[in-house]
Amino acid sequence: MANSRPDHFARVFGMFPKLFFQAYVAFFFGAHLKQQFANPRARLMPRFAGPHLVVSMLIFVATVVWAVLPAVGSPSVSVLGFSAIALHLGALALRLGCSPDPIGTAVLCATIGLSMTAVGRALAVEIAIGSEPILAIAMISAHVASLVLLLNHLTKLDEDDPDYSKVQAFNVWDLRASTQRNFQRNVSLSNNWMLNLIAGSAAARLERATSAPATTPSQRATLFGLGDNWPSPIWMNQIMIGLMEVVLLQMGGRNSIQTSQGFRAAMLMPMFISLSLVLGQWMPWMQRWARLGYESLRPISRREWVWENGIAIAKTVMLNQAFAILMQVLIVALLLPQFLTDPVLWEALIWFTGCQILVFGICAWLASYGSILLMSGMMGGCSMGLFASWGAPVVHGTWGIPLTACLSLVASLIGVWVSRVAFKRWCEMDLP
Repeated sequence: MANSRPDHFARVFGMFPKLFFQAYVAFFFGAHLKQQFANPRARLMPRFAGPHLVVSMLIFVATVVWAVLPAVGSPSVSVLGFSAIALHLGALALRLGCSPDPIGTAVLCATIGLSMTAVGRALAVEIAIGSEPILAIAMISAHVASLVLLLNHLTKLDEDDPDYSKVQAFNVWDLRASTQRNFQRNVSLSNNWMLNLIAGSAAARLERATSAPATTPSQRATLFGLGDNWPSPIWMNQIMIGLMEVVLLQMGGRNSIQTSQGFRAAMLMPMFISLSLVLGQWMPWMQRWARLGYESLRPISRREWVWENGIAIAKTVMLNQAFAILMQVLIVALLLPQFLTDPVLWEALIWFTGCQILVFGICAWLASYGSILLMSGMMGGCSMGLFASWGAPVVHGTWGIPLTACLSLVASLIGVWVSRVAFKRWCEMDLP
C-alpha cells in the first residue's frame, strides 16, 4: 500500500496518531463514567441517569469528531471511513475502561495484531479512503449498538451485579478506609486481572505505607507520593505510550522516517505525552485543594510539609522520565536501529530532561493558585513554546549535543529557580 499509493498512505498515516490519543483519553473517560454509575447515588437520586448519559455521550462524540476533523475536506480520505476507524478505537477503549471483559480485550488485541500485518494495514487504509463503505457502515452500526447496550447496562447496574465492583480507583486515597480497601481488594481486584494490574500495586504500596505511623520525612514523602500518583502506575503509562509508538511504526511509520529531520519530528509525540504526565502529577492537588489547610496543620512545620510534598512529586517525575528515556532507547534500538547513533536521539533525551525540570517548576508555581484553567492554559502555551524550539532545527539544521546540553542546563536552572519561588509562595500563602 505504501509503495503503490504513497499519497493516500502518507495522508492517512499522518492522521492515525490522533486516533490513538483519542482512544487513550476514551479509556480513562470510560473508567470515570463507570465511577458515576457504580455508586449508590445512581440508584437513589431521581433522574440521575439521563443527564449523566447525555453529557457523557456528547463528550465522547466530541472526541471522535476532534479525531476525524482532519479528514473533512481532504480529497483522499473518506469522512465515513475515517469515522468508522475512530469510532472503533474510541468505543472499544471506552468499553474497556468502563467494563473490562475478555471479549473487549480480545478485540483490542486482534485490532493491534492486524494493524501490524500488511493485510491489516492495507485494510485500514482502504476503509479510511472510502473503498469499503459497507464495512465502514457495519463498524459504525456495531459500535453504536454496543454503546447503547453498555449505557443500558449502566442504568440497571446495582450492588448485586458482579460488574458493580469493577471500578478503577482514580485516587489512591479512596482506598484508605479499611472497608473500601477490603472491598476493592477482595471483590474487584481478585476477580479482574486488568484492574488488579492497574490498581493492585497502588493498593499494596498504600498498605505498606500505612502499616505504621509516618514519623520520618522519608515515610511522609512516600505517603504523600501515593496521594499524587496517577490511577495507573508509571511503568504502565510508559508501556502504553511505547505500545502506541510500536503500533504506529509497525503500521508503516518507520517507512516515512528516513532522515534525521523526520526522526526529529517523530520524537515530538512521545516527548509531548511524557511532559503531559508531569502536568498530570499536579492535578490531584486541585482535588485536594479544599482540604490543604487541614493537611498543613499536621504536627510538622509548614516548610517541612511543603518540602515533603514537593519531594514526593519530584520523585514521581524523575521515575517517569527515567522510564521514558529507557522506553525510547529500546524502541529505537529494536525498530529504528539506524538512528541509535544519530545525535538527534540523544539531543531529544537531553533537551526534554531539562524541559521536565522546567515544567515541574512552572507547575509547582501555577498549582499554588488553585486554578485548573490557569494551569492548563499556561502549560499549553509553555508546551507549544518548547515544541517550537525543538522543531526549529528541522528547518535551520541540528543543534548538536554540546549546544543541546547547554540549553538543557539553562532550562533546568530556570526550572530550579521557579521551583524555589513556588516553594516560598507555598510556605507563605494562606491555604483554604
